[in-house]
Amino acid sequence: MTIFDAIEQVDMGRIWQLATRGNELESLDEETQLTPLALAAELGHTEIVRLLVEAGADPDIGGATSPLEAAVLEGKPELVEILISAGANVNQRVAEGFTPLMTAAVAGYEDIASMLLRAGGRPRARNEDGYTAIDLAMAEGHGDLARVLRTFSRRGQKQQLAREKAMRAEREEEIRLRREERRRQREDERRAELVAQQQEALRQAQENQEAQGPESPTSPPSGDPLAAAAAFFDDLDDVASSSDDSRAMEGVAKLDRLLADGEHESARAMLESKEVGKEDRDPQGRTPLMVAATWGDLGLTEWLLEAGVEVDAVDDSEGRETALLKAINHPTPRRLQIIERLAAAGADLERRHGPNAMTPLMSAATADVYIDNPHSHIFGTTTRLLVELGAELEAKDERGNTVWRLIKRNAMGALTSSPHRRALHQMLKVLEHSGAEQLASHLV
Repeated sequence: MTIFDAIEQVDMGRIWQLATRGNELESLDEETQLTPLALAAELGHTEIVRLLVEAGADPDIGGATSPLEAAVLEGKPELVEILISAGANVNQRVAEGFTPLMTAAVAGYEDIASMLLRAGGRPRARNEDGYTAIDLAMAEGHGDLARVLRTFSRRGQKQQLAREKAMRAEREEEIRLRREERRRQREDERRAELVAQQQEALRQAQENQEAQGPESPTSPPSGDPLAAAAAFFDDLDDVASSSDDSRAMEGVAKLDRLLADGEHESARAMLESKEVGKEDRDPQGRTPLMVAATWGDLGLTEWLLEAGVEVDAVDDSEGRETALLKAINHPTPRRLQIIERLAAAGADLERRHGPNAMTPLMSAATADVYIDNPHSHIFGTTTRLLVELGAELEAKDERGNTVWRLIKRNAMGALTSSPHRRALHQMLKVLEHSGAEQLASHLV
């Protein structure tokens, strides 16, 4: 048995035996790349941390992260106090230049932040992106904590507000530019597609003319070939006809493009005029309901549900996603309302998907961590909603992981990505407060 096995099994006697011999205290776990002290802090084992410190573990050696950083992420003041008392460097930096104080600021842990400040934590220190603990606290909506930090940093409120305003303006400008670029790309694609269609129509019209003779009624007039082809589109049905399935695929694909460009009324008109059927599918197997859920069109989603479409239809992707999964995985402004409407219409909250047979709740917890607004102070909104709707917290995936275990494992595997790792730990708190069983000492 290694010292890491003993820590996971909370075998105090074996931990002491291994900790007091050889160089076990500075060894690294192969899976997590953590030292015994950092792993114990990561798992939230206060007594094991105390034992390892007493055995001589260096509080600043953690491997992939520092023991103090791990303790702060766990949100346990008693762990932080033990490590500070053992002489841990309260300003030690980890990935992306984060200090323990910055991590406490992101999570909103006022008691831990106060402990770090009293121990010499520097609120004016900046991470690799140039943000201080004050900036991070404000961005996450922890106003009270930001005021405490500002008292220590002696910064003026006017400077702080100006910086935040500039950050918001910069983010808004980036979003605007991305939208404009996407719209231009789609317009270019449409123009290219139209030209290709016109050229193909002209070619086929010319072939018809040669086959039928000079008196053919489909002979295009002289002049610009593209204009000629466009003028004779209606006469080329026998040449360019397609199957019903092909038209359905094109219809859903067009619906998708309209919604992507924000043309919701035009998309609705396509369905009302039956230009595209309510249960048609595109080449990826997506139905109009899936497309509406993807792009956050609440009105179209409600219209389709009222029309009685199949709410749990799955697409042809590897994940076999339903409209509910589309809404979960795409952070649109109406996502929560769409999820509520789908659930009310009978969407299966426990339907498994993907190669690991995950539940929608597992996908929601993952999406909240990786694709939600990282500066939102209302964290984990999709996860909270699914729990309120009755999603099973203790359901297991194909590997035997509950949603809590899945997020915990992701947290331990994301040691080189501090922003995601902090968000993963925030998600653990959301799940714990929702009633998920914590099995930190018995990971499988």
